[in-house]
Amino acid sequence: MINHVIIRSRGSGKTDELLKIADGTNAVIVCHTRRRAVELKEIAEARFFKIKDPVSIDMLVDTNWRPKERDTELMFDDVDLMLEQLARGIPIKTITLSKPE
Repeated sequence: MINHVIIRSRGSGKTDELLKIADGTNAVIVCHTRRRAVELKEIAEARFFKIKDPVSIDMLVDTNWRPKERDTELMFDDVDLMLEQLARGIPIKTITLSKPE
């Protein structure tokens, strides 16, 4: 179940908000690339946020990665970029999301 959706323009602070929410929790942030996962960890450390090591979508989908703690939740950053990556160049016309309850 998704209980929080952040929708704003690129560069408007979505990832900053995500880092604030993840700070001090067992949540793991999932990024569209491994490089971005490393960048997010560095950004979090520079801002003194304590977050779990982010992972990339390919680590989540293509490997046997599993969180160490049972109560871990996932947070997805830049889902639009993940969908574009998964679509492999095929234009995405429409997506739907269920409203958080």
